[in-house]
Amino acid sequence: MAGRVLQLQERLAVELSRLPGQSTILMALRDYPGAPQRAGFEFKRIINENDQRLWVRPVDPEGLWPRALRNPASYVDYAVGFAGDPVDASARQYHLPALLSLEVEGQPRATIYRAR
Repeated sequence: MAGRVLQLQERLAVELSRLPGQSTILMALRDYPGAPQRAGFEFKRIINENDQRLWVRPVDPEGLWPRALRNPASYVDYAVGFAGDPVDASARQYHLPALLSLEVEGQPRATIYRAR
């Protein structure tokens, strides 16, 4: 199982590294944190489930993550969703165009969406 997780992370990292420089992404990092890291994404360019960005806005009771899920195009260039996760649901709800999908046996489908 761990080998398949790494396989998906590696394949996703290749695709993320092809995005334009300084692109921002919305992505849940809990299961596949290695993909953006391998692609060279700085953490500050990723809105994720733990992101409150307290250094930008000291009082943020709701948090950046829920706001970005409600309106991805206002916050990021791309969204990376895994089948069944909140980013994938948001991308589908807001009809973001899918650029590509990756499938690795035993792992949820990963899709990169264009947000803006």
